[in-house]
Amino acid sequence: MKKPLRTLLPILGFIFCSSLSLPTGSDIWLFDTYYNREQLVIGGGSNISNNPGYDNQPAFSEQGSFLLYASARDSIQTDIIKYDVSNRFSTRLTQTKESEFSPTFAPGNKYISTVVVEKDSSQRLWLYNKTTLAAKPALEREFGVGYHCWFDDNTVFLFSLTNPFSLRIADVRAGKSVQVASNIGRSMCVYRSAKQKMVLYTQLDNDSILWIKALDGKGNAVQDFKPIKALEGSQDMAIDRFGNIYMAAGTKIYIWGIGRSFAWEPYYDFKGLGLKNITRIAIAPNGKHMAVVDNQD
Repeated sequence: MKKPLRTLLPILGFIFCSSLSLPTGSDIWLFDTYYNREQLVIGGGSNISNNPGYDNQPAFSEQGSFLLYASARDSIQTDIIKYDVSNRFSTRLTQTKESEFSPTFAPGNKYISTVVVEKDSSQRLWLYNKTTLAAKPALEREFGVGYHCWFDDNTVFLFSLTNPFSLRIADVRAGKSVQVASNIGRSMCVYRSAKQKMVLYTQLDNDSILWIKALDGKGNAVQDFKPIKALEGSQDMAIDRFGNIYMAAGTKIYIWGIGRSFAWEPYYDFKGLGLKNITRIAIAPNGKHMAVVDNQD
């Protein structure tokens, strides 16, 4: 596996997990939330990972009942943890020699999808049966996968470890993919507006400014989506069902309403809880919970 160029490290994060040591002190915090009209209100919360090492990449189930995340518990290898939101209980789903990253509940409620760093340092997208944990590659011939985002049962968008990084759209049944964007950032999320369903992704321009853009399920640019300049210093975004995009800088989360906002507005400050540097954000589809990643290092 090729090591990334130094100039690409800020966007890369920790994709090349087999060649870089993981950061310590990253925690998953879970907060109760509810909607006041179309505004998400944050309530009480706590650190649910309870682990001195790496805990990152949270993703909710479709009903918001469970949360998956990647965690390094007793080695530098990462495994999948499932957190029962209602019962406040954690289960370690995997304990393998390989590292699993970006665990996600795949459409159809049968599989968990995850990027696996294999023995030869290849990175492919795998499917784990939710009941038996039997595993198989989602795309047999698709190597160099960093992150992924499901659009529907058969379509998945892939962050590809090309130089520069590229976005590919893959047909799982056909086992094929095509490139739809280049020079992208690591964040992707699906949003269904009143008119259509789209995937939001980030892309660097020629001046190294990060923009949020949108593609439809065939990889075409959404014509009525005006690109949004990402929050300065932030790589990761989340979106709720009302079209509110969330990004973080330091201890603060900022918000942008699609088609409504003209600037990023301060939304919530977690400083009083002892958080230091928020990166990833995940919002339960039912709007009842928000998970954030805090890096203490």
